[in-house]
Amino acid sequence: MIGWLRRYMSSWMAIAILALVVIAFIITGVGTGDSFGGGGGGAKIAKIGRSSVSEFEASEQIDRVIRNARQQNPSLDSATFVREGGFDQVLEQMISAKTIEAWGHKLGFVASKPLIDAEIASVPAFQVAGKFDQNSYEQALRAQRLSDRTLRAGLEGDIIRRQILVPVGANAQLSQGAAKPYATLLLEERTGRIGMIPVRAFAPAKPPSDAEVRAFYDQNKSRYLTPERRSFRYALFGPDTIKVAAPTDAEIDRFHKANIKSFQPADKRVLSQVVLPDEAAAKALVAEVRGGKAFASAASARGFGAEDIRVGERDQQTFAEDTSAEVAAAAFALAQGGVADPVQSPFGWHVVRVDAIHAGVVRSPAEIRAEIVEQLTRQKTDEALSALVARVDDQLADGGDVARVAQDNGLVLVDVPAVTAKGERVGSADYQLPEPARALLTAVFQSDADSDATVEHLPDDKYALLNVEDVEQAAIAPFDAVKAQATSDLARKTAYDKAKATAEAIVAKVKAGTDLDKALADAKMPPAQRGSGRRLDISRNEQVPPPLAVMFTLPKDGIRVLPADNEVGLFIVKVDEIKAGDLEKAPGLLDATREQFARVVSDEYAAQFVAAIRKEVGVSLNDKAVSAMRERLAGGGAASQ
Repeated sequence: MIGWLRRYMSSWMAIAILALVVIAFIITGVGTGDSFGGGGGGAKIAKIGRSSVSEFEASEQIDRVIRNARQQNPSLDSATFVREGGFDQVLEQMISAKTIEAWGHKLGFVASKPLIDAEIASVPAFQVAGKFDQNSYEQALRAQRLSDRTLRAGLEGDIIRRQILVPVGANAQLSQGAAKPYATLLLEERTGRIGMIPVRAFAPAKPPSDAEVRAFYDQNKSRYLTPERRSFRYALFGPDTIKVAAPTDAEIDRFHKANIKSFQPADKRVLSQVVLPDEAAAKALVAEVRGGKAFASAASARGFGAEDIRVGERDQQTFAEDTSAEVAAAAFALAQGGVADPVQSPFGWHVVRVDAIHAGVVRSPAEIRAEIVEQLTRQKTDEALSALVARVDDQLADGGDVARVAQDNGLVLVDVPAVTAKGERVGSADYQLPEPARALLTAVFQSDADSDATVEHLPDDKYALLNVEDVEQAAIAPFDAVKAQATSDLARKTAYDKAKATAEAIVAKVKAGTDLDKALADAKMPPAQRGSGRRLDISRNEQVPPPLAVMFTLPKDGIRVLPADNEVGLFIVKVDEIKAGDLEKAPGLLDATREQFARVVSDEYAAQFVAAIRKEVGVSLNDKAVSAMRERLAGGGAASQ
């Protein structure tokens, strides 16, 4: 259910670099308070040198992780999170992160203010048109109830951990001797048989009695939970709802004068170029071409084919984006047939030839005016929308009533009745959730029951004023409401149990010496199908049928029962033959295996390094506090205190 968390935390490198993940959670809208990196309150559940992890800190971090996981699985609760191992993994992550940071501070590792500033400026959520925007930064922090100090503290720890840990696993390699057994195993071939025991073959002849259904319901009440439902109100607004005054003649004139160059006809040029590693070689090429040698011939003598040197038609801005502003300026200063002096860029030394010049198209004053009007209107709309977002956000922060805020800003509120995290109405199969409301479901179910109204950013630069009105907790549905479903479930379970008993009886007979085909025939089941494959092909295929995958986990003559998806039946998988791989038939596989194992070796180095740091710093757990917190979460209690 939370496999993404397991996959992420399977890397020691990821376990130790904590803050980057936390910041990602915060920026994507699941921060829950200003506890990031702080000492926090509550019992100390772990002691790390002179530092510690408090129960409050762990609760806040677990809340963040669960909220993020709900983006993929809105029904995830804290009990499932604990059962899947999430609590222990998050606690381990926090301890490892703080341990490395404490060790780094002790040895004098630092994260300078300019470096932290650069990290902040690189976050897309804080940018407008690719550049850092202070208003966006402050708005994002305000939306998540974070301070600048808190965010910077988290980034400082993240930078220090990266300084320490990243070099540990850099360029890790696995020896050929160690990689050879794994590479050989990938070439192993297996052949076996797969039988199917369909559940439908065991469907009961008559439906279960009311007493049997009631007993089944009483024993399986957790099956009949009515999921949590929430009602909410929202008001959409965006560029299409903003009305701005048409640009005046004065505004159009000012804009035209300020951007005069962008409205002048832009020449395009058909270009050829050669990029050489040093200036001397580039100058020699220029000398040959200016001396009369054809550009293509001079390039060919240096190993460049016709396709290598062809750039095609470009304007100056596009060519600058492909190379550099200096290279483009040199090329567009030439006449047709000219060759520019060598110009250096990060790619090397460029020698550019102008093959043809295509004059830009002159636009009429009316065309230019129409474009200016469009740009100014868009600019005014963006400014008005930003002002509206800030105004609504400020009014909510000041405790404004949602209905009054909407009315003051000309927004129309839409009421959504209690729906599940999937947007369904319990007991109303025909209900259709409005499409705009569907985009808000994640935010609705990530919020606390008593959360204040928020402004949510939606795709296409749209926004929504959102307020959760009521939360109806999950509850067990009454028997009469689910009697039909319970009757069907009991009939299906009865059939499944009989199918499972039949499959296990067949496996027992095969283990006693009966051939699988005969055992299936004696049980009046469909005949087995043959399956085969190489371990390498199985590992590369993301859509491997489960029975075939299981075949590569069993020994020769091994047999196993495997439930099919949705309880439609059970597979019986038997391995008949295993053929060892021959590495000489795939000489490149050994190097590829070594490359794939480089990540594993890197993580192993990091794991050992973190273990050594923990031993030096000193880490101890308050087992009683940890157990109490785990039990509370497993019982469905809230993480935060």
